Amino acid sequence: MSFDWMEPTSVEQGGAGVLKQKFVEEFRQRAGLLRRLGYTKTETLARCKSRMSWEYDFQGDCPISDREMGALVKAIYGD
Repeated sequence: MSFDWMEPTSVEQGGAGVLKQKFVEEFRQRAGLLRRLGYTKTETLARCKSRMSWEYDFQGDCPISDREMGALVKAIYGD
């Protein structure tokens, strides 16, 4: 019996664009959760940026720019 999770995947198989989309979706979900928990737009942006900074502390550059993060949070909050 074969399971999808048993097959190794890499950036080459899905492309860098697919990987970035996964991070964008995770960012949206996290920002949406913080909004529902009552955080302000400024607090949400700061927490999400901090999280992405921590994630990429040793791995290199974050695939989502600060400008993109700001636009995503702005979209979540409907501004």
